[in-house]
Amino acid sequence: MDLGIVTPSDLGGLNDEAGDLMLDERGDVAVVTGGPAIAQHLRVRFQTFRGEVFTDLRVGFPWFEEVLGVKQPDLARIRSFVARTLETTPGVADVLELGVDLDRRARSLAIRWRVKTTDGAVINSADYAPFVLEVAA
Repeated sequence: MDLGIVTPSDLGGLNDEAGDLMLDERGDVAVVTGGPAIAQHLRVRFQTFRGEVFTDLRVGFPWFEEVLGVKQPDLARIRSFVARTLETTPGVADVLELGVDLDRRARSLAIRWRVKTTDGAVINSADYAPFVLEVAA
């Protein structure tokens, strides 16, 4: 189950904290389903660093090993890790487009994708908040 991330306007002015849980008219926690849930799951997977989950140190994206602190990051290798993350996310049937943009001057890496879900819908990273990893200079 993925919980919905809400903006203050979603709560009708009842709460001004972005990201708070949202309750529906019956008082149940509102959940995200379909494409937005898959996009949220992808974001969480990309934000989890390998070794961060103490119960299984293999879980997570290899940011430290492959991107951060690497003098010459191998873009093809990073792209393969991104592709594997997309392909193995529940609800994703096929990766239609994949873009990994490494900007060495800005010290950032942006991930763009378009996938087909198991229910036949096509979701695009451009429809959601961008995932950009920035490293302070």
